[in-house]
This record gives sequence, structure tokens and C-alpha cells, in this order.
Amino acid sequence: MNAVKSKIVTAVIAIVLLLGFGAGQASAQERIDNLISRFVDGNSGTISYRSVVKRNSSTHEIEKRVVELSVSNKELSRQLIEAFEAEKGTADGMEINRGSSYYTATLVWSFPRRIYELSVNGSWVSFSAVTDYRKEQ
Repeated sequence: MNAVKSKIVTAVIAIVLLLGFGAGQASAQERIDNLISRFVDGNSGTISYRSVVKRNSSTHEIEKRVVELSVSNKELSRQLIEAFEAEKGTADGMEINRGSSYYTATLVWSFPRRIYELSVNGSWVSFSAVTDYRKEQ
């Protein structure tokens, strides 16, 4: 009986650890997504924002999502740089360049395939995110 309980506890711990790892990766990406959403929803100024979703014609499931934002906003610049720096450890690949008045970063996650790009020059922000939910063939 104790051996069965031990195996069940071990299995539950393994599942929790696996789910926790995936949730940590998702929450990292969600932090950046939420920052963009809050800014777009609460902004009354001039911004360039585009969000496009491609759906499977048979299942209507989302296959791909593209988000682009361009705006001049010093506070958003600071917040996005902090978010990218905080999340770079969760990415499967990254490239970051920093200068005295510019910052560029690309973060890549494997599945779902996500590519997040940020370019900041002074207060000018250019952000894009491409998420491909299709499983690799």
C-alpha cells in the first residue's frame, strides 16, 4: 500500500513540475502581452497598432497571431525593456543589443512558436509578436 502511495505522490509531483515549467514560460510571455494590451486599451493618444489572427478554415482554431505596435512613449519604452530583460531567461533563443539611446531585442520560444521583437530608440517603441500555434509537421 505504501509503495502505491509513493508512486502516486511521485507521479503527482512530476506532473506539477512539468505544468509549472510550462506555466512559467507562458506567464513570461503573458507579462509582455498584458503590458501591450493595457497600454493599447488605456491609450487615448496617437499609436499605430495592428493585430491579425489567422484561423484554420475547418476547425476555426487560431493558427497564427501577429501583433504590432509603434508609438513614442518613454514610460512604455522603460517598461518593455524591463519586461524583455526579465523574460530573456525563459526564452529558448535571444539576441539583445543595447546602446546609450537604443535597445533591440528578439526573444524566441519553441512551442507555441513565438518571436517577440522590441526596438527602442529614445522614446520611440516598435514592438512585434508572432505566435504560430500550429504543430510542426
